[in-house]
Amino acid sequence: MEENLIKKSKEGDKDAFAKLIELYERKLYVIAKSRLDQDADIKDAVQETIYQAYKNIINLKNNDSFNGWITRVLINNCNNILRDKVRNFYSYDDLECDNYFEVNDEYIEVDSDMDFFNLIDFLSKDERTIVVLYFSRGYTTAEIGQVLNINENTIRTKIRRIKMKIKEKYGGKIYEGKNR
Repeated sequence: MEENLIKKSKEGDKDAFAKLIELYERKLYVIAKSRLDQDADIKDAVQETIYQAYKNIINLKNNDSFNGWITRVLINNCNNILRDKVRNFYSYDDLECDNYFEVNDEYIEVDSDMDFFNLIDFLSKDERTIVVLYFSRGYTTAEIGQVLNINENTIRTKIRRIKMKIKEKYGGKIYEGKNR
């Protein structure tokens, strides 16, 4: 179904593109939230990504790469927003908010996407993006490397370090995700 929607979108079918975006909108929001802190910025990044995807989908050479392509566009848009904030003399620390969550003896309980972000709030923006792509969205290390333009082995190392950071912060066992 997705392949057909991509094909029709490339042919100019607006309804097919709208349906395709419906499939990706939540994922795009979650990834943007891993990079940006303010809801308005997150929505701006997602909206700009959808607009750019609509304008440029005709240039997509391989329909199978749509997922990685739209994710790269989103991350670039998030980075542009962050750059603009720095240019406007905003501090990232001013954008952070204090969030609370519950931890039991062994596992960190995560009830929703918001709780998940509270859990990883202490990580850097790059680390949060990797966590979201790997644990929440199920990307492989190879796919993450492709999207972020980082060597796959570096991604594996970063994931291992992130797991250790989480374990040090909260103790207990760390969910390892699927074998990828």
